[in-house]
Amino acid sequence: MTRHLLEVTDFTPHEIREILALAQQPVDSLDRPLADDGVALIFEKPSNRTRHSMEMAVVQLGGHPIYTRGEEVGFDTREPVEDVAKVLQGYHALIAARVFDHLTVTRMAAVVDIPVVNMLSDHSHPLQAFADAPVAQVVRADGAVAAAAEACVDVGDADQRGLGGCARPVRHLITTCVLRR
Repeated sequence: MTRHLLEVTDFTPHEIREILALAQQPVDSLDRPLADDGVALIFEKPSNRTRHSMEMAVVQLGGHPIYTRGEEVGFDTREPVEDVAKVLQGYHALIAARVFDHLTVTRMAAVVDIPVVNMLSDHSHPLQAFADAPVAQVVRADGAVAAAAEACVDVGDADQRGLGGCARPVRHLITTCVLRR
């Protein structure tokens, strides 16, 4: 069965702890799980930081990232989301998408046999949650710091849901505040 990362809650608390432990390992110790594989990086919603971090992550894991802008794909204007996902599955070992509508990544995941990773949607921001959780661990593990950490996010509810979903399984007490622009 193919595993997707659409929301943090797609993983059990045990799996989340394993992911966070792997994140603490040196990159060289992870071998090259994407050796010679292509990874489709679709950015319907552009982000300089996410593009660079994802491209470097794919390269460090042995893969070849292919960046595609949203207008190049044209979800549901040029081709249905499902057709785009099926075509990309023929070239890549993984599809990662940063989209406006969460339904886009769920529709992709429903029709492909390769993992789909949600880099950001209007509903969830699981990669940010996984990135923030080790910071919360460090804060919580430091005896001089109170057991509760405050994480301020500037994107909104998707970040808040993701961080909360990641924090509960690792038993962190996190207060979130959302900065509205």
